[in-house]
Amino acid sequence: MKIYHQTESIRIDKPVVTIGFFDGLHRGHRSLLDKMVNLAAAEKRATLVITFWPQPRSVVHPHENKSGLLTTLDEKLWLLEKMKIDYCWVIPFDMKLAALPAEDFIRNYLTAYFVPVHLVIGDDHRFGKGGAGDLSMLRQIGRTTGFQVHPVDLHLEGSHKISSSFIRSYLQSGDLASVNRLLGYPYLVTGKVITGKKVGRSLGFPTANVGLPDLAKIIPADGVYAVQVNLKGDCYNGMLNIGVRPTVDDLNHKTIEVHLFDVTQDLYGETLRIFFVRKLRDEMKFNRLDELKAQLVKDRKQTMEILTDWRSEGMYYLCNK
Repeated sequence: MKIYHQTESIRIDKPVVTIGFFDGLHRGHRSLLDKMVNLAAAEKRATLVITFWPQPRSVVHPHENKSGLLTTLDEKLWLLEKMKIDYCWVIPFDMKLAALPAEDFIRNYLTAYFVPVHLVIGDDHRFGKGGAGDLSMLRQIGRTTGFQVHPVDLHLEGSHKISSSFIRSYLQSGDLASVNRLLGYPYLVTGKVITGKKVGRSLGFPTANVGLPDLAKIIPADGVYAVQVNLKGDCYNGMLNIGVRPTVDDLNHKTIEVHLFDVTQDLYGETLRIFFVRKLRDEMKFNRLDELKAQLVKDRKQTMEILTDWRSEGMYYLCNK
């Protein structure tokens, strides 16, 4: 996937386009992207995703309580590439862009550098100053400019549309199963391995300390998780702990530590993309290290069973790509 951050080099011949922030790239977004990819394949055209950074709401309403993001920009771009998107244009979002009338946004960003043939968009998508731009305006402009608008009704989950805010609420309440069901893939956290105290090595469970990612990123609730980890393009099973390590340190800050099965090399400095498959248990305090080790043995056995079942259900998605 080719990524554009500047406009000077954008030259794409009659692409199929979509626009949005796409936090999480959840199942609703996927239905839209699948529509775009199918249209492009049928006419042998390229696909282009236009997105924004930082989050528009954080710019327009900087003093609101922020609920956090499901995907960092790096994660979003990585996921889009795995979803076989050809091009992505990341537009810097600021107050000047927020104040741009909807018609000017279309003229300055959608038709200035290429001529789209199809525009695939959520049926409730709003854009431009005050959200004045809508589906009706896009259709009107499309008729005069030469592109066809394809609205997509996002998948429903019960009586709710699948939305990023809906998923955030599940994540913050610790309901990982619902999060993963609505995303369509296990929740992803990316971070670099940093130095640790190597206590896990002495217990026979060496762990990699993962530096906390962007502070805007939502981290799952404290506890022990069955995970799969993408390391330099390969996928590994493992288990992960988020918390304060009460048995060892009882820290006043959180750490993320992951033990990868069948990995012996030093991972310091490596970037890990961690997929949270299922929560095993809450973080616990043990009276002795041998009690902790015995629990880790049980955790490993349970993790291996979970990940074996998960792969047999056809859920082995993205990590191995």
